[in-house]
This record gives sequence, structure tokens and C-alpha cells, in this order.
Amino acid sequence: MVAISTLTRVDRSPIEEQEFYKETIADLEQLQLQGSETSVWLAGWGKSNMTPDEPVELVGYAPRGNYEFVQDSSFVKALALSNGETTVAWLNYELLIVHPQLAKEIQSEIRKQSLPIDQVVFTATHTHAGMGGYMPGPLGEIAFGGYQEETVELIVNKTLTALNQALATQDSTTIQYKK
Repeated sequence: MVAISTLTRVDRSPIEEQEFYKETIADLEQLQLQGSETSVWLAGWGKSNMTPDEPVELVGYAPRGNYEFVQDSSFVKALALSNGETTVAWLNYELLIVHPQLAKEIQSEIRKQSLPIDQVVFTATHTHAGMGGYMPGPLGEIAFGGYQEETVELIVNKTLTALNQALATQDSTTIQYKK
């Protein structure tokens, strides 16, 4: 019954004709971007190993249980870029996704520690062979290792380590682009 209720038609029309595309383009055309007239750019990066000391469940398409060994450690990597007025941090995780609850906890800790970061961009490698334990809710419980507070705390703490490294190593840089 569930399979039948989730069946839908595949829209094969050109993407330019699809409503979501038209809305996105309209939103982008109205977007007010702020330029930077500063003469200095700062960039720094850091990384931190966030592999748990004890095995945790793996993520994937179905419950997989705890990992048995570590072939490659899992890292969070941070890039901090500043024009002297605004600092943006890009965070990349060796995780399946960055769940909104995890992002919320990380942003809360950034504010709590008064880090000079104005915007955070979260990205993930989308590995199906990484650790779970950071996704709340029924689906998280079924296929993504559930929600273990210790795992979330580890990811948050290691994120702050990487961010502090990125901020501490900031140095002058140049940014160029070519059309």
C-alpha cells in the first residue's frame, strides 16, 4: 500500500519549462548581492579527525550496524574567508548529509563561543560508508544510525576545532575569477 501511494509521474519536460526552475531564476534575478570594496582578503583552513573512538553505526540504504574497523578516518574540514568586514566559513564533512539538527547545534555553539563568523556553509561528501548517529527521527533510526548525543557532541567539538584552526591560520590572499 505504501508503494502504491508514493508512485508519481516523472516529469521529462525540459528543465527550463519546469516551475521550480522558473521560480529559482526569478529569485536569482531579484537577489541583491553586496560587493566588496576592501583591499584585503584573508583565508585560513583547518581540519579535525572526527572518527569516534568506539564503533558507531554506519549510514546507508538500510540498517548496517556498527563498523568493525577504520580504514580511513573521517574528517571535518573548514575554510574561513574574510574581506575584513564579513567572515564566511565553509565546512565539509565526510558524512552522508549534514542534517538540519546537526547544523543548528553547530551554529549554536559558534554563537556560544562568539567566533567571528557571519555565515556558515555546510557541505558533505555524501558517503554511504560513513558514520551515522547524528540524524534524529524515525528515518534516522531506521537507516542512519539513529541519534546518539555523544556522536553529535563529537562532531560539534571537532567542527569547532577545525573552525578555530581556520580562523587562527588566516593570512592575506587574493581572489580572482575569469568569465
